[in-house]
Amino acid sequence: MHHEFQLHQNQLQWLFLLFLQNYESLLVFHHADLLDQIVDNHIKELEKIFEYKQNVDLFKGCVIWFEYFETHKIFFATLFKSTSTFSFRKKLLAFIINDLEKKLDASSAKDKQIDEDIILKFLGMAIVGIMESYVVGELTGDTETVAKQVGQLVKKIFSQ
Repeated sequence: MHHEFQLHQNQLQWLFLLFLQNYESLLVFHHADLLDQIVDNHIKELEKIFEYKQNVDLFKGCVIWFEYFETHKIFFATLFKSTSTFSFRKKLLAFIINDLEKKLDASSAKDKQIDEDIILKFLGMAIVGIMESYVVGELTGDTETVAKQVGQLVKKIFSQ
């Protein structure tokens, strides 16, 4: 009888561990799903900003963009510092490249020996990197200064 109890107790422990592992996986899955929803909401807000930016010059648009990230700095800094934010970076990069693509003058890339996709990916990655450095406090300068400098770099590359 004591032996049966021991076997039963081991089975309960095994079941409990199995439950914990599945519960933990469920929490991670739920957390990732929730995080994706929050990121999607921020991307939707950025799309609204993008639409507004169409009516202002490049520098003002960059300031508006950086101000949004400044307003939500804690959220974005947490995302950039986390090792499990591949989805966020991928969505942000896709959004930035889409934004840049609409600004890129088709004729400016045609005469170049550099493919338009390379230019867009290069600039997109650079902007994501600057944004990350900015929100985690690795860059000095206020929002407007950093945003205008990024705008100057983008304009310089587009006009070459």
